[in-house]
Amino acid sequence: MAYNAEHYAAHREEILAKNRARRAANLQKFRAREKALRARNPEKKRLESRKYYAANREKYRIQHHTYYAAHVEEVCTRTRAHHKLEYAKNPEKERARAKEWAKANPGKKVAAVQRWRSRKHNASVNDFTATQWTEMQKHYQHRCVYCGKLSKGKLTQDHITPLSKGGNHTLSNIVPACKPCNSRKHDGDVLKSIQPLLL
Repeated sequence: MAYNAEHYAAHREEILAKNRARRAANLQKFRAREKALRARNPEKKRLESRKYYAANREKYRIQHHTYYAAHVEEVCTRTRAHHKLEYAKNPEKERARAKEWAKANPGKKVAAVQRWRSRKHNASVNDFTATQWTEMQKHYQHRCVYCGKLSKGKLTQDHITPLSKGGNHTLSNIVPACKPCNSRKHDGDVLKSIQPLLL
């Protein structure tokens, strides 16, 4: 047993590479075996998966972001298809779930709507995140960049160059504005000279 542990420690990368190659060459066989194991003892597999995920959270986060960046359209298409199917099965439940999520995550809801708008206008850059929006509001102390009014929780994302005029949905083209100022600016020029935030 001690020999096996020592051998594995000394040749870990080589053994892992061989295991990955073997799995890739026999993927269907491995998946069928894993499915059978899960079916025999689902609770045990769930606990093992949670334990492994907790110990490798950062690794999974990096893998997830790397995969998403490389397959963003595929992931979005798959996610939309899944939500469409779930909505068709139980529209009332899905509407209630979406409403509850929006209420609990107002910042993410704003970010999601704005990303949808930017896709609709075919913005060439669409990378402004909910986290950046939260940080931006903090930086401006939850005040409108145009009138200075405190509007915590009610600020809107104003695109310096409007999406309808080729503007991008990105950090350097967005500032926080109260609803009246954003409506007054509409798709025209900025109401006063401003310096976009570059975090």
